[in-house]
Amino acid sequence: MTPLETPDTELAQQTTKAPWLRSQLGTNLLDDAVITTGKVAYRRTDGIAVIPLALLGV
Repeated sequence: MTPLETPDTELAQQTTKAPWLRSQLGTNLLDDAVITTGKVAYRRTDGIAVIPLALLGV
């Protein structure tokens, strides 16, 4: 199963304000991203990028 097929409920709860922020910032928002401790980077169906901290070289 891919990450897109198994919704992470904790991550979903943490990103509930993302649509509100997107509507407030309008075209000033370039992209939505969440940094996680996971191992796989992917883009959720709502457009939010999920990026593991390790991929950022930290």
